[in-house]
Amino acid sequence: MPMSLPSQDGFRVMPAGPQKGDGLFATRKFRAGEAIYRMDYWSRPQMPMHATNHSCDPNAGFDGDGVLVALREIEPGDEITYDYLAHPLPASPWNFKCGCEAEGCVGWVDSAAAREKDDALPSRGDG
Repeated sequence: MPMSLPSQDGFRVMPAGPQKGDGLFATRKFRAGEAIYRMDYWSRPQMPMHATNHSCDPNAGFDGDGVLVALREIEPGDEITYDYLAHPLPASPWNFKCGCEAEGCVGWVDSAAAREKDDALPSRGDG
Protein backbone atom coordinates (compact mmCIF):
# COMPACT_ATOMS: atom_id res chain seq x y z
CA MET A 1 0.00 0.00 0.00
CA PRO A 2 1.44 3.43 -0.96
CA MET A 3 2.52 5.74 1.83
CA SER A 4 0.12 8.51 2.74
CA LEU A 5 1.19 12.09 2.04
CA PRO A 6 -0.63 15.32 2.66
CA SER A 7 -2.58 16.43 -0.42
CA GLN A 8 -0.12 17.86 -2.93
CA ASP A 9 -0.58 19.73 -6.18
CA GLY A 10 0.84 17.87 -9.13
CA PHE A 11 1.95 14.51 -7.77
CA ARG A 12 0.93 11.44 -5.82
CA VAL A 13 2.56 8.34 -4.36
CA MET A 14 2.00 5.09 -6.23
CA PRO A 15 3.74 1.71 -6.52
CA ALA A 16 6.87 2.05 -8.67
CA GLY A 17 7.71 -1.61 -9.12
CA PRO A 18 9.07 -4.51 -7.12
CA GLN A 19 12.66 -3.18 -6.84
CA LYS A 20 11.66 0.38 -5.97
CA GLY A 21 8.59 0.16 -3.76
CA ASP A 22 6.58 3.38 -3.85
CA GLY A 23 7.44 6.34 -6.05
CA LEU A 24 6.29 9.89 -6.68
CA PHE A 25 4.31 10.27 -9.91
CA ALA A 26 3.19 13.41 -11.73
CA THR A 27 -0.55 14.03 -11.91
CA ARG A 28 -0.04 17.01 -14.22
CA LYS A 29 2.57 18.22 -16.68
CA PHE A 30 5.69 19.94 -15.31
CA ARG A 31 7.70 22.07 -17.72
CA ALA A 32 11.51 22.13 -17.62
CA GLY A 33 12.60 24.50 -14.83
CA GLU A 34 9.25 24.36 -13.02
CA ALA A 35 9.25 23.84 -9.24
CA ILE A 36 7.84 20.54 -8.02
CA TYR A 37 8.37 20.81 -4.24
CA ARG A 38 10.70 22.32 -1.64
CA MET A 39 13.09 19.93 0.10
CA ASP A 40 11.58 19.04 3.46
CA TYR A 41 12.76 15.81 4.93
CA TRP A 42 12.09 16.22 8.62
CA SER A 43 8.94 18.25 9.38
CA ARG A 44 6.50 15.31 9.07
CA PRO A 45 6.85 11.54 9.00
CA GLN A 46 5.89 11.36 5.30
CA MET A 47 7.04 14.05 2.90
CA PRO A 48 7.24 14.02 -0.95
CA MET A 49 10.99 13.57 -0.70
CA HIS A 50 10.51 10.23 1.07
CA ALA A 51 8.78 8.84 -2.03
CA THR A 52 11.05 10.38 -4.68
CA ASN A 53 13.23 7.61 -6.07
CA HIS A 54 16.76 7.76 -7.46
CA SER A 55 17.60 7.62 -11.14
CA CYS A 56 20.95 7.87 -12.90
CA ASP A 57 19.00 9.75 -15.62
CA PRO A 58 16.69 11.87 -13.44
CA ASN A 59 13.93 14.12 -14.70
CA ALA A 60 14.29 16.48 -11.70
CA GLY A 61 17.01 17.93 -9.50
CA PHE A 62 17.41 20.27 -6.54
CA ASP A 63 18.41 23.86 -7.14
CA GLY A 64 20.56 25.95 -4.79
CA ASP A 65 17.48 26.93 -2.76
CA GLY A 66 16.46 23.33 -2.02
CA VAL A 67 13.61 23.23 -4.53
CA LEU A 68 13.13 20.15 -6.69
CA VAL A 69 12.71 21.39 -10.27
CA ALA A 70 11.95 19.58 -13.49
CA LEU A 71 15.09 19.12 -15.61
CA ARG A 72 12.95 18.35 -18.65
CA GLU A 73 9.23 18.01 -19.32
CA ILE A 74 7.51 15.56 -17.00
CA GLU A 75 4.21 14.22 -18.26
CA PRO A 76 1.25 13.07 -16.14
CA GLY A 77 1.93 9.49 -15.08
CA ASP A 78 5.74 9.85 -15.23
CA GLU A 79 7.68 8.94 -12.12
CA ILE A 80 9.50 11.97 -10.67
CA THR A 81 13.12 11.07 -9.87
CA TYR A 82 16.38 12.75 -8.89
CA ASP A 83 20.01 11.65 -8.64
CA TYR A 84 20.73 10.83 -4.99
CA LEU A 85 24.49 11.12 -5.61
CA ALA A 86 24.17 14.63 -7.04
CA HIS A 87 22.13 15.74 -4.00
CA PRO A 88 23.36 13.76 -0.99
CA LEU A 89 21.75 14.11 2.43
CA PRO A 90 23.93 13.42 5.47
CA ALA A 91 20.90 11.90 7.24
CA SER A 92 20.46 9.37 4.42
CA PRO A 93 23.65 7.40 3.78
CA TRP A 94 22.33 5.58 0.70
CA ASN A 95 23.93 2.27 -0.16
CA PHE A 96 21.87 0.09 -2.50
CA LYS A 97 21.80 -1.61 -5.88
CA CYS A 98 20.44 0.83 -8.42
CA GLY A 99 17.31 -0.35 -10.22
CA CYS A 100 16.81 2.61 -12.55
CA GLU A 101 17.91 0.74 -15.70
CA ALA A 102 19.04 4.01 -17.31
CA GLU A 103 21.76 3.98 -19.93
CA GLY A 104 24.95 4.79 -18.01
CA CYS A 105 23.52 3.52 -14.71
CA VAL A 106 26.15 3.54 -11.92
CA GLY A 107 24.94 0.10 -10.77
CA TRP A 108 25.34 0.84 -7.06
CA VAL A 109 24.34 3.99 -5.18
CA ASP A 110 26.82 4.51 -2.34
CA SER A 111 26.68 8.06 -1.02
CA ALA A 112 29.52 7.52 1.48
CA ALA A 113 31.91 6.36 -1.27
CA ALA A 114 30.81 9.26 -3.48
CA ARG A 115 31.51 11.74 -0.66
CA GLU A 116 34.96 10.21 -0.08
CA LYS A 117 35.71 10.52 -3.79
CA ASP A 118 34.55 14.18 -3.79
CA ASP A 119 36.64 14.91 -0.67
CA ALA A 120 39.74 13.53 -2.40
CA LEU A 121 39.41 15.95 -5.32
CA PRO A 122 41.33 19.23 -5.08
CA SER A 123 39.08 22.15 -4.27
CA ARG A 124 38.67 24.97 -6.74
CA GLY A 125 41.46 27.44 -6.38
CA ASP A 126 44.00 24.77 -5.36
CA GLY A 127 45.66 25.40 -8.72
